Amino acid sequence: MRNVVAIAICLAGITVFSSCEKDDSGGSIGGSQSPIGQVGNKFIISGGISGVSNFSAQVVSLNDGVSSVSISVNTTNSTYLSMLSAVTDVNILGTTASSTRQYRFTDKGIQSVYPEGNLNVVKFNAKVGDVYSLKRGAHTLRREVTVVSNKDEFPWNGLLIKTIHVKETGRGVPGLDYIEFVCNHKFGIVAYKFGFEDGTTRETSLISSVTN
Repeated sequence: MRNVVAIAICLAGITVFSSCEKDDSGGSIGGSQSPIGQVGNKFIISGGISGVSNFSAQVVSLNDGVSSVSISVNTTNSTYLSMLSAVTDVNILGTTASSTRQYRFTDKGIQSVYPEGNLNVVKFNAKVGDVYSLKRGAHTLRREVTVVSNKDEFPWNGLLIKTIHVKETGRGVPGLDYIEFVCNHKFGIVAYKFGFEDGTTRETSLISSVTN
């Protein structure tokens, strides 16, 4: 989700507990189709990143449970453009980056669908320490659940909600250290946080026009 990486992020800061590492990324995530993955659903960002504008994301097709999401964003930040240009499936035209990504959205979780296989973004019954990984070319994407909150404490869209935080590493993009997905069982992905190799972070909220 590197092009969503040019657009969204979040905050975190809840105590992390350790558990046994397990990897269950291989199969379909299961569950019933979520309205979030239905054709026509749109996503907006709230709390934008300086130098990033005109974010657009919409589900454009749904086939056999796999939703195609068309995403585009404009950035005048040369560092962000350089990072985005390093991602093979992101198209750059001037200051606009675009891509189409495939996901499964169900009432059990969210899953990236790549040519190499499936990779969970989140399972709504996740436990801290759960790990999902997938080898893509020369790199292995690794997503680890770092926070599972059990009370409504994360501020989002005027609400306090429970969240699951999943930290992704291994994307191999120069300058990018990690991406953190912040998710909720009802609202899907609610925020993104990007950690850069210089120690800085950027974050923003993501809002779906429909919910589970």
